Amino acid sequence: MADYGTMTAAIRSGLRSLLRVDHLTIRRSTLHAFVDYYRGLSARDDAIILDRNAYPLQRSAVEMARGRGVPVRLVDLHARGALRLAVREAAGSGRRPYLGTDGYCPRCGVPIDYKNLLDTLRPYGGVLVVDDTQSSGVLGAGPSSGRPWGEGGGGSHVHAGVERDGNLVVVTSFAKGFGAPVAAIGTNRRLALPAESGGTETHASGPTNADYLALHRALAMNRRDGNQRRAALLENVRLFRHVVRSRGRLPRGGLFPVQTFAVAAEQAARIDQELRSAGVRTILTQLEAGQAGINFILSTRHRASEVEQAARLAADALPRNRLPVTRFCYSKPARPIV
Repeated sequence: MADYGTMTAAIRSGLRSLLRVDHLTIRRSTLHAFVDYYRGLSARDDAIILDRNAYPLQRSAVEMARGRGVPVRLVDLHARGALRLAVREAAGSGRRPYLGTDGYCPRCGVPIDYKNLLDTLRPYGGVLVVDDTQSSGVLGAGPSSGRPWGEGGGGSHVHAGVERDGNLVVVTSFAKGFGAPVAAIGTNRRLALPAESGGTETHASGPTNADYLALHRALAMNRRDGNQRRAALLENVRLFRHVVRSRGRLPRGGLFPVQTFAVAAEQAARIDQELRSAGVRTILTQLEAGQAGINFILSTRHRASEVEQAARLAADALPRNRLPVTRFCYSKPARPIV
């Protein structure tokens, strides 16, 4: 095995290639990454516009920035015009607007509309700050009808073809898609990225040698056969959706490995327990008012027979409601990956 310095240098090079960024900072988690990134913003010169549906870790970091005096405004990106108004108001006060959101919504199977958001921010020198943890290791470059996820697993920004945009900052954890508890901040312009040392690294440990080794091996595996693994995972997703749809159920999530069924909140615990008793573990989440999500997370470790059995059990356990309508999470909906 290569020595520590050689390994970490290879990891940084591999991450820059994966994310297609020129500048990169590594952190222990996305929380550490967002805290250190937003710490670089100025209360006088900058303003944060936060998607109210953004993942909680980014929201926590934004709250800390608010405590230091950086103006923060929550927006609902469902509402047309809300973002444009917030951006104009931030710029009108002489501040650079930073929009924080997620790169992919697993509940509705829709990546953000990168082009629309970047076009809204660019005239004002604004920056799009994206948490792309969900799609890291899944989505990649050059999507086509045969390979809707694209290739390489670099994330939703690569999938959208905007990876070279200088107004974009991507924050990604590799714990989900790559199984390595390491995060990174990447950009193609020096937008005050935090230094490798200092910040949260002063008071909290950075990635351990074991974490780096796990990421080093995961990146090597991704280069070697990542596209084949993603193709196998995609087949599992398609099989799951085919079985449940043939029985009158339609999950949210498009072709993403997280498949979500919306049920009445009071039914969720009973359905979850019924599935667990049959050997199927799900994750419960809160959806819109009065609704809960029964989430199935598919992986390459699942055999086709297991996927088919889980889908049948899901269809039998779920109530025969009207098929849920996908609620797009952005004012100008992107196309679901189907």
